[in-house]
Amino acid sequence: EPHLKLMRTGRPFVTVKFAISLDGKIAAVSGESKWITGVKSRQYTHRLRAYSDAVMVGINTVLVDDPELTARDGSLPEGFRQPLRVVVDSHGRTPVGSAICNDEASTLIATFQDETRSTFSDIVSVRSFSGDSGRVDLNMLLKYLGDISISSVLVEGGSELIGSLFDQDLVDKVFAFVAPIIIGGPTKGAVGGEGAYHMSDVERLVDVELEKFDQDILLTGYCRKES
Repeated sequence: EPHLKLMRTGRPFVTVKFAISLDGKIAAVSGESKWITGVKSRQYTHRLRAYSDAVMVGINTVLVDDPELTARDGSLPEGFRQPLRVVVDSHGRTPVGSAICNDEASTLIATFQDETRSTFSDIVSVRSFSGDSGRVDLNMLLKYLGDISISSVLVEGGSELIGSLFDQDLVDKVFAFVAPIIIGGPTKGAVGGEGAYHMSDVERLVDVELEKFDQDILLTGYCRKES
């Protein structure tokens, strides 16, 4: 799938992955989100990373969770390479000391304006993808990733980045983990952005499959693309 998408469009195959509670929440009221799902679900996520050329998150995920975004646990394929870590950071707020800037894997920080951060290590690059809205142009970013032979991107949050990708019809596949917990309160859901104004505009997945990881349910499906 990733190879065919790259050859046909020049852009990578984009998979969105998120974990939600039974009531659709991605974090507690305090903002804490570790851990919604169980051990086996998290191991599977590491395997998804290992089979991806790049893992992408928004800046808020970096600031709140400080993830490494490396493949570490679970049954990893022999000879795999750590995926490129991509941070969508329009205003250059990524802390130099954040885990995503460690030397475990290369990192690309996608900003809105040209910016030089000499304090980053050599494995961290900063590149501008200026859009009309004052934020990173996601189409430009994906085109650049395709140009450097990135054929598959796993997007792990946050909700605004995922929502923007759906709003712009840039998502190919979804991995949604649902945990049997109730969080409640006014916390965010997994997908932000503008969203569907009418039910006739919703993104409806096709070829849906279900899999169980202990008490968690994984739903996978493809986004329907109009010809």
